[in-house]
This record gives sequence, structure tokens and C-alpha cells, in this order.
Amino acid sequence: MREKKTNLITRRQAIISLATVTAGAVIKPTSIFSSGLVKEKITFAVIGDWGTGEDDQYGLAKKMFETHQQSAFDLILTAGDNIY
Repeated sequence: MREKKTNLITRRQAIISLATVTAGAVIKPTSIFSSGLVKEKITFAVIGDWGTGEDDQYGLAKKMFETHQQSAFDLILTAGDNIY
């Protein structure tokens, strides 16, 4: 008797899928085909493997918050093992 094969995806395929969905949510068709004014740049932060809450992670979070206060991010993309 054969074992039933499950349809699992790799971590890379999952990240590519999430990036595609995120790009689809951020890029609106009207911004591509419109003759009106379009924002020239998108600012974002990328966070991967959030960590365990040690001092380094708090320092990085503080720096990101300071940067966001100076010039707000349009979005934050998270990658890695973020929720356990």
C-alpha cells in the first residue's frame, strides 16, 4: 500500500508567495496605468527571525522606531520564523 503524499511547500516557496501577495496589495493597478500623480518611492523595513527578546532585539526595535518617526515606513515585511 502506498503512502499518501501531502502537498507541502518549501520555506522559499512560502516566502515568495507572501512577497507576491504583499506586492499585489501594495501596487494598485491605478498607480501603474494612471496619468495622475504617483508616489515616487515606497519605504519599508524587513524583519526576519524576531529573536527571543534579548537586549540586541530591543536595541534594533528602538532604532527602527526612531527611523520610522523621522520618515514613516509604508510597510514592514516580516520573513523567517516569527511566531512559535
